[in-house]
Amino acid sequence: MKQDALYYVKDNTLFDNQNRMTFFRGCNYTETELFPIEEADSRFNKLLLKGCNLIRWGITWEKVEPEPEAYNEEYLANLRNLIKKADEYDIKVIIEPLFSCWCKDFGGIGAPAWTYEKIGINFKAENKETGVWSWKGAENYASRTMNTLFFAGHTFAKGLKIDGDPVQDYLQEHFINAMNHTARRLKDCENIIGFGIMSDISAGYIDTKNLLESDFAKDTENQNWKDIWGQFGAITTPDYFAIKEGDFNTNYLLPFAEEYVETLQKKHKHYIFFTNIKGIENTENVLFSEGYNKSAPKGKSLFAKADTNFEETISDWKKTSLLTEFASLNVGNIAKETEDTKAFYDKIDEKLISACILNYNENLDSKCYVRPYVSVMAGTLVKQEVIFDKEVTFTIEWDSNLCPTSSGDADTEIFIPKIWFPNGWKTEKFDGVGILREVPEQQKLYVKTLEARRCKLIIKSV
Repeated sequence: MKQDALYYVKDNTLFDNQNRMTFFRGCNYTETELFPIEEADSRFNKLLLKGCNLIRWGITWEKVEPEPEAYNEEYLANLRNLIKKADEYDIKVIIEPLFSCWCKDFGGIGAPAWTYEKIGINFKAENKETGVWSWKGAENYASRTMNTLFFAGHTFAKGLKIDGDPVQDYLQEHFINAMNHTARRLKDCENIIGFGIMSDISAGYIDTKNLLESDFAKDTENQNWKDIWGQFGAITTPDYFAIKEGDFNTNYLLPFAEEYVETLQKKHKHYIFFTNIKGIENTENVLFSEGYNKSAPKGKSLFAKADTNFEETISDWKKTSLLTEFASLNVGNIAKETEDTKAFYDKIDEKLISACILNYNENLDSKCYVRPYVSVMAGTLVKQEVIFDKEVTFTIEWDSNLCPTSSGDADTEIFIPKIWFPNGWKTEKFDGVGILREVPEQQKLYVKTLEARRCKLIIKSV
């Protein structure tokens, strides 16, 4: 069944099929277990009231392919039912393959256990007492080894095979095929915008300049892992994983990402792919996006001055169109967490981008993450700003270069939350030519511009 594209990418900006700029205020769903369908209406209705119009829905390779080439059809069917229910609330979905520290046995999430068992690792035998790997996290030897084999097995483990196939080919093909199978099972979910590629990419040991300066020597005391790298001479060669020409992104990550996108696009040309992998952003229907990943100093606020230091949290604001995840690191300190969350949204407004909060902390006053915003713009959005004072003032400016020719043509849509405008709102200024239509029960204001020009709209709470 061929599905028409809901969105397209132009100049790293997302447009809907009516040529309107599109902006999302969403959240992440990162639980590996799906919630019961009986809870769906309540959950999605709460999101709708918050102005949430996008879920970045995390799935794992482990859940999709628990055994080699044996897909979990029950899980995929339940996932499909939940996503179709979200469509009833006009909530769009990005499918995001969650990947961190390789797998849950290594203290992370993502790959199934059989991936490391296939290369001869008996995890359970090595961990009879604790039941978990003794060193956890992205820097552990187990995680680094598997990520190295996944991205660069051809280079650093030449000759190592799984079921007769080179280890890199085997692992990448199974991952890509699992995500492609997921896309097939969800093909009739019309609210799916597209897919992420991999949430937390790790280079493993690739381009480690000197193994003697890492934990490699200590970690190889584990005989299973020594057997893997010992046969290639890595343990006695300090610069074994150093890259002589190019870099991790160019040599290994980019070719994998291109194969992933090409495979899924064969049958799903309408999907957008969301990633911060450099070099692929010029591929058709790829939107550059990245998450916040900067740690705050211990005991200090996330931002010394939110309006300036925030610039450092994202590597390339000029390219980023979707902030995929963000959250205050001051969890538990309500005052600082509220301040941080507000600072995030202030900067998101300023940069005119879409964003997905990591999760809605119900311990916070929801006013810190619910605010008015433009969801679709029939034209080019130039500015949006909200000022919280005795009165709430929301200002937007735009170039109305998309003028409808009939009453049925697309409007600009603005979310006006009841939590800030409990008694409604008034239009203080509309510098433009057009029609304003208020639908307070939907928390929406629609604007139909009739003349191409710079427009300005100011609304205030009453």
